[in-house]
Amino acid sequence: MMKLGVLLCTLSILSACNQSTFTQGERIFTARCANCHMEDGNGLQKLIPALTSSQVIKTDVQKTICLILNGVNADSLGTKEIYMPAYPKMKDVELTNLINYLQEKFNAQKHEYSVDDIKKWRKECNK
Repeated sequence: MMKLGVLLCTLSILSACNQSTFTQGERIFTARCANCHMEDGNGLQKLIPALTSSQVIKTDVQKTICLILNGVNADSLGTKEIYMPAYPKMKDVELTNLINYLQEKFNAQKHEYSVDDIKKWRKECNK
């Protein structure tokens, strides 16, 4: 019985090593973002921006947060084709995990942000 417990513990540790640190963020990305931006973040050429080369993700986290919360209205861009839905009801913890997952996946510098950081920037989006 002891050997089985050690084996199960070892297997759980090994499987945890292969997972993203931000699994909730990954699930949110898969459910809400990957349909357009693609699972690998390459987007759809000129129709949907690639996240892999996004300077906004790499350098302007507050703008990334505002884009997620407020979306992109196609009319504001002068086109009817481009649109990104808004997620204003996303909870701070969910948004933090999504932002950190985006940083982990698409930013070589891999910044990590706290819920307090996200709350502060979220307030700025609403001004």
